Amino acid sequence: MQVKRLQHIDAIRGVACLLVVFAHYSEQTTLLNNISLFSYLGLGQVGVVTFFMISGFVIPFSIKNEPGQSFNFITSRFFRLYPAYWISVILAVCSYYFYRNTPTDFGTIVANLTMLPGLFGKQNLYSIYWTLLVEVAFYTVCILLYFIGWLHDVRKMFFSSMLLLLLSLLFAFVRFYTGKGMPVGVIFAVSLMIFSYVLRKWLHDGQLEARKYALFWTASFVLLMPLISAMTYGKGNSEQNYIYYIVNYFLGIVIFVVLAYKCRIKSSLMLFMGTISYSVYLIHPFFVDMFSYVIGSGKEFKIWQFSIYVAFVLVASTISYFVVEKNSQNLGEKVKSYFSSRGNTAKVS
Repeated sequence: MQVKRLQHIDAIRGVACLLVVFAHYSEQTTLLNNISLFSYLGLGQVGVVTFFMISGFVIPFSIKNEPGQSFNFITSRFFRLYPAYWISVILAVCSYYFYRNTPTDFGTIVANLTMLPGLFGKQNLYSIYWTLLVEVAFYTVCILLYFIGWLHDVRKMFFSSMLLLLLSLLFAFVRFYTGKGMPVGVIFAVSLMIFSYVLRKWLHDGQLEARKYALFWTASFVLLMPLISAMTYGKGNSEQNYIYYIVNYFLGIVIFVVLAYKCRIKSSLMLFMGTISYSVYLIHPFFVDMFSYVIGSGKEFKIWQFSIYVAFVLVASTISYFVVEKNSQNLGEKVKSYFSSRGNTAKVS
């Protein structure tokens, strides 16, 4: 029954990945150039924020209060994320060589394979990879909260989300006045993801205590988000103004809340899109580069070309899901079972 009830979350994944797929393709055309609204609205970022809310809704509940859960969680996440991600890195290398005409160096490739290239002073091959850093940061925070016994305590989770929200404000202040790069976006996003946990405890599980925490965080977000965004992106940022980030975060949260709690999607097509959404997210930049190379960037948006692009993305992502994702997740289950059986054997002996 629980699985059926949560299918609508997979459908939201489908919506989010379609927003990203459309946004990144349309940015290579003239479609959005003459629409002033899109100076303040980025559909790709809206989709990403929605993905963050989904992670907060799901991930903490996948770690049970049982022995060995930290190992099981790390193993599951590794086999869930990395194999498909490595395929994306290979495609990125090919894209740089064939479509961007800027072959990348070996060190950058190796650094990207870790999913944390910034630790080695390297850039992400695809810009979308920054969101995976946020996911890894969130998983790390969840494990830490699990070890100190906070992960399944709504009051302490609320406290954690508020602490991170205030920390992002502090880092934004430092960044604004010193010009030093600070991980404001990562910390802010993790705060948002933990908030999604609190929101679920209220709206999904009906926990009344969570209601006041969710409302307090929401009020704090409304007050602090404009300030954080202005200090982080309002100084020396020629590409996007800070209002852009405020609008996209608010809209991403609203879309998730509406689709998760008010207007649940029951479409089998969107459910399937959600199922393959991770592969879609990782693979679509390759096809954006390919179509930009073949058609040329800055051209008029044509629906038939976009339709072919979507078809390529969906076919490749479906293959990736069934060949790479499912098999790697099955391997992860075998690894967990192996170490679990060894642990049980050791206890008996």
